[in-house]
Amino acid sequence: MKRKSILTGAVLLSIIYSFAVVGTIVLGAASIIYFFVGQSIQVINDLFLPLISPFLIFGKVWMLVFIVLTILGAIFMLVLSTRFMKYSGIGNDIFQKKKSLMIFYLICLILAIGGYAYWLVNNIISSGFTANIVVNVTLTVVLVIHVLSFILFSYGISKEISPIIAQESEKEISVVKTEQRPAIYTAGLDEIVEEQKQEEDVKEVKTVKHLEESASSKKLVESIGKLDQMRKEGAISAQEYTKLRGQLIRKFIK
Repeated sequence: MKRKSILTGAVLLSIIYSFAVVGTIVLGAASIIYFFVGQSIQVINDLFLPLISPFLIFGKVWMLVFIVLTILGAIFMLVLSTRFMKYSGIGNDIFQKKKSLMIFYLICLILAIGGYAYWLVNNIISSGFTANIVVNVTLTVVLVIHVLSFILFSYGISKEISPIIAQESEKEISVVKTEQRPAIYTAGLDEIVEEQKQEEDVKEVKTVKHLEESASSKKLVESIGKLDQMRKEGAISAQEYTKLRGQLIRKFIK
């Protein structure tokens, strides 16, 4: 089962932070070179100073600290985006267990949005949008993608329902939705499965007709109806549906 909204947001973020990780590592290498020989070699000073000047507010030592934190932040956001890519295809049971972690990731995403928004607004207030138009346009694009990803993640998480648990008979037969995996379809497979299901339907309908009208038979019909509804909604596969239905019938006709 693919959650397209979560997958789309994760892909957008992963593209941005793949470039960001490479860029910050290059920036880190430039800062190290500048830290040791920047002031003594004018060419290096002229080449790297424009890149690292925003990090030199508190001196060269703090420059290295800030750049290391920037690299770690880019790596963390890349991991965050890949986590959402993974969560877009997991089963509902595991998805429900991961909701708390995904909410934490959403909070981190909000903090990132706030940081980019502050950076952009500060640039516009201090020197105008066109004074450093390349940086400001890049920040605008990054900010829009982050906001869009946040909306897609929130929508994908909020629309998920809790796993369905059906209780049947006095012994409480519970059917829990199993982890769903992407189905692999081959030519003619759908027709074969449908024919097998129809044959099973014919056999089991004949069996149900011989049952006496009693409380047990009514429970059996209701149980089969619920299983059939779960199959139509995609909660269980056709094979699982057939197996569980057979188990219910055997239980009630003993």
